[in-house]
Amino acid sequence: MTMPSPGFRTGEGDTQAPQLIASATLLWVLAASLVALRCYVRTKIVKAFGWEDWTLLAALVSPGLRVGVPDGQADDDAGLLAGA
Repeated sequence: MTMPSPGFRTGEGDTQAPQLIASATLLWVLAASLVALRCYVRTKIVKAFGWEDWTLLAALVSPGLRVGVPDGQADDDAGLLAGA
């Protein structure tokens, strides 16, 4: 079996783009939930919200600033199944 040439289109149903978007979204929501729980504990219970917590929030928000990236990658055939 040979590999298709670059730019080869397999058809409409041969992409994993929906799964890529769903998994990226699911993992981001899970991470956001855990960060929210940590922030609650650090502010209300421990009362010590430090620089590492701000760094964690910045790391969580930075992918959120690129919300269209998974969609853009899916549009650029990032999940295309070559030769399927």
